Amino acid sequence: SNRMPMVWPEMTFEDQQVKFDPQIFEFVQRAIAVRRALPPLRLGFFRGVLCEDPRGVYAFAREHDGRHAYVVLNRSDQQRQVHVPVAGANDGETFVDWLDPAQTRLTQSETDRPAIEIKRDARGSAVTGGRVTITLKPFTTAVLTAKPK
Repeated sequence: SNRMPMVWPEMTFEDQQVKFDPQIFEFVQRAIAVRRALPPLRLGFFRGVLCEDPRGVYAFAREHDGRHAYVVLNRSDQQRQVHVPVAGANDGETFVDWLDPAQTRLTQSETDRPAIEIKRDARGSAVTGGRVTITLKPFTTAVLTAKPK
């Protein structure tokens, strides 16, 4: 099993194969920031919304205080287009993917912890027929919420 700690940029190890990976580091920082930014991910009720085992796709919602966050996973080695049912959303409403660097920006909070914000020019995906359609690369995840107005 892998019992190594998170590798930080300034760390060195005797094992020369252990090196800092900026992509993994940024993903972990982004995931931490998203969890901190979205109360439903920390406090919300869990509800499965999509299970397509043969395609390797699974989605669930976390709901808290009238807010929803949808987590969509592509566990397959193929790119997948996913139609995610979004409760109570109106057609035309835009959802953003908080894990997509094209839609969100990582920042540092006053406490030097990772923070995240939606980019002004984030396009997101529009609701059509009560669903948001996204495309996920192999073995990736999306965290969707309605784009604040």
